[in-house]
Amino acid sequence: PWGQAQLSSLRRAWIVPGLGALAASLGCLLLGVGDWLLGMHLTLCGFALVVTLRELGGPTWDRQQRKSESLWQSLIVSITYGQRRFGGYVVHLGVIVIAAAIGISQTYRQSVEVSLKPGEAFTLGPYRLTYEQTKATEEAHRFSVAAQVRIQKASETLGLLQPRLNYYPTQREPIGTPQVMTRVFEDVYLSLLSFERDGSIVGLKAFRNPMVPWIWWSLPLFPIGALIALWPHRRRVASSVASAQSVSP
Repeated sequence: PWGQAQLSSLRRAWIVPGLGALAASLGCLLLGVGDWLLGMHLTLCGFALVVTLRELGGPTWDRQQRKSESLWQSLIVSITYGQRRFGGYVVHLGVIVIAAAIGISQTYRQSVEVSLKPGEAFTLGPYRLTYEQTKATEEAHRFSVAAQVRIQKASETLGLLQPRLNYYPTQREPIGTPQVMTRVFEDVYLSLLSFERDGSIVGLKAFRNPMVPWIWWSLPLFPIGALIALWPHRRRVASSVASAQSVSP
């Protein structure tokens, strides 16, 4: 409380988030995070995550203990009477996930640019990408050339990536269409830079972007939190209607 903070209350408020920050730091050490700036970044994200989860679940837990209600009933009542607060913390949760994902992605992003003949391969982190052939396609509005690249992880074949260069009658330069393979914790991004007409050699550029999918998966938390915060409260609507009726002629 502003102007009334005491050391004991500060200690109680900080100890649980502090443990969250400590757990994040230990996790960075165990996972071999060598970048100290990223380690500090994830430590702060761990602190903020514990604070946010506590603020989301704290009122529900307190009400359940006081009223002896079911968890679901206490959650609904807590959301109903604290919509703006609850919705705001849902948005905060999305911000924390995005911040952590961007930090990891920017630190551990990898890229490779190669020229390959059919049957040749290159590695990108744990992945092995093998160029097989090029395939030309004539369509009514464009002509496109695709490079077929098989992607493997260890001995498992994950699929066939086919980045393309598209030629349009109205464009002087080709327009590239990369292909992205989305995994749980990363994206593999492959684009075709150049090719020989006989398919004897192609130029490729590949990126490995860790945690990028988590950025996109966390975006729905923003409209969900806003919707919770702005959803009309039944008691508020009822009082508004009663007030309007009292002043009507």
